[in-house]
Amino acid sequence: MDVLEEFYGLEEWNDYERIWVADAKDNRVSGWVYVWESSRGCADISDEYWPDFFARKMKDIYKKRHSPM
Repeated sequence: MDVLEEFYGLEEWNDYERIWVADAKDNRVSGWVYVWESSRGCADISDEYWPDFFARKMKDIYKKRHSPM
């Protein structure tokens, strides 16, 4: 991910903060999150578990692309 983000170190300036977090229920699951000052126009994720939100979103996109017009 760092290569894709062109991130080369913590001293680098970005418009976001990188924060290392661990899952509240299983601290063996951890990783970097990217935090911005604002939502940047993105909608809130209404689900408690973001992979469920993402799966539903992708299913809706697939349906729209493959439904008869």
